[in-house]
Amino acid sequence: SLRMSSSISGGRRWNQLAEETADDSSKFRLSSWNILAQDYADRCSHLYGHLASKKQLLNWPVRWTKISDEIKELDSDVLCLQEVQSSCYESEVRKRLKM
Repeated sequence: SLRMSSSISGGRRWNQLAEETADDSSKFRLSSWNILAQDYADRCSHLYGHLASKKQLLNWPVRWTKISDEIKELDSDVLCLQEVQSSCYESEVRKRLKM
């Protein structure tokens, strides 16, 4: 049977789905994250008015440092990223994923 649990860590809500088995060899960690393409962050900044006093958080180098740190902390077996801008993928993301 499957069991779902939720927890809050680092200001984020995490949902965990686990099958109750005695064998841990089939367990893996999957993470999925929409990292917001930088073009959208730049062109649609009006959507992020709640960050008006922290505009630097929409800056790609600042965002990527924080995203990269969290990816490392997640230690996922499978990582799915959405809205990865090709220029950011080539300059930063690919290098991080190879580590």
